[in-house]
Amino acid sequence: FVDDVVLSTPRMKTTAVTLRNAMEKKVLFPATLEYSPLTYGEPPPKPFLPKGLPLGRSLYTLLDLSPVEVARQLTLIESHLFKQIQPKECLEQAWNKPLLQHQAPNILNLIDRFNQVTRWVSAEIVQEPKVRTRAKVLRRFIEIAWECLQINSFNVIQEIIAALNSASVGRLKLTWRELRPRTMQQWERLQEALSRDSNYKNLRALLDKARGNCACLPFLGVFLSDLVFIEDGNPDKLSPPNAQEPLINFIKRRKIALVIER
Repeated sequence: FVDDVVLSTPRMKTTAVTLRNAMEKKVLFPATLEYSPLTYGEPPPKPFLPKGLPLGRSLYTLLDLSPVEVARQLTLIESHLFKQIQPKECLEQAWNKPLLQHQAPNILNLIDRFNQVTRWVSAEIVQEPKVRTRAKVLRRFIEIAWECLQINSFNVIQEIIAALNSASVGRLKLTWRELRPRTMQQWERLQEALSRDSNYKNLRALLDKARGNCACLPFLGVFLSDLVFIEDGNPDKLSPPNAQEPLINFIKRRKIALVIER
């Protein structure tokens, strides 16, 4: 009714769009959602707590914290955001369209989180005035990303990789030279694991290996790219020669459903 009657009425387009958005939000995201409690086969690991602060300091720094524990905490935060995403948010590229972004609030939350962590990683590195201290911070982030690889936290790894490949960090040639060969080997392995070559071939292999066997926080960008490719490359409706009217392209819908099901 809104699309056929109200939207076609002169001077009612803005009202129709507002009304339709409110209706869709009410249907897609009701006020109360029921979630079944999660159960685990074993208790969580003990946290790696930092040691006492040196004299003259009142706050901990990144170098005081265990890379294992930082990787765990970053993963816990983002896994909570990832689990909030509803299947209907993945339809019609809602996260990319201003008029439909209200339909994908949780996807946008995770995208915002990705950008926040990337900026934080860059800022932590470049704000250090001394080269050696800056190199220690850089090494610590590579260690954190390496620990994320051990627990299949791919979204956090990609955030750190994006920060370290940014112009502000990549141009720090003297800082990169301070890294040990072992750290550089880890960095190269991380970039290889999440390389965009062959449409994230290596990352997809890691996701397939992790699926069903252990916990995994996938890199959301892979699935969003797949959805965009399917949406843009396939028409919503088909027009067979003998059909009286266009038919719904169910093949496109099946492809989208397979991506969401992952």
